[in-house]
Amino acid sequence: MVKISDFTFFQATPELRELTLLQEISKDPKVTQEKLARSAGIATSMANVYIKDFCDRGLITKDGDNRRNMDYHITAKGEERRQELSTFFIIETVMLYKRSKELFSTQIGELRLLGIEEIMLFGASDTCEMVSAVAERYGLKVLGIVDSDPNKHGSTFCGRQVQDPSLILKLKPQAVIITSSGNIDEIAASLTEAQAHGIKIVKLQV
Repeated sequence: MVKISDFTFFQATPELRELTLLQEISKDPKVTQEKLARSAGIATSMANVYIKDFCDRGLITKDGDNRRNMDYHITAKGEERRQELSTFFIIETVMLYKRSKELFSTQIGELRLLGIEEIMLFGASDTCEMVSAVAERYGLKVLGIVDSDPNKHGSTFCGRQVQDPSLILKLKPQAVIITSSGNIDEIAASLTEAQAHGIKIVKLQV
């Protein structure tokens, strides 16, 4: 499950932390403050501050003798607030997705104008899934998906089997698009041999 702490470029707002905490409480009334803190990417003491605020605002009630033996129950008002925050979160997520897709479309469209027709994708990630769909829409043929993580080799992603990066030199695509969620510069540096063979290495710009 994705946690707030997994994000590097997007800082959590108080509203996102509030949504995360309310969601955790709605799923498990016996959730500990330690788990709440981990989910929201905050200190346990800060989780306690949020809990007190939720109680003061009538969003939750709590039963128990101490912090380690406590049940939290989301109220009708709390559920209304959780749904309101969820709606805002979904709207902004869709907006971000559309913006990313537009940027990827522009960059892949530029590859098409350069006469590139066959590509490979490096990195089995959410970005890879999006880029694969955009590439096919532009008529580019995706020869395969590779990843440097051995644990992903042999698994199926976007209808294709994820394989070792050594496949790049065997299939010789016209371009390799780096779709990994991290270590982009490191991956690009590892593809110098492919580049020496005339394969274009593309680092997506968002």
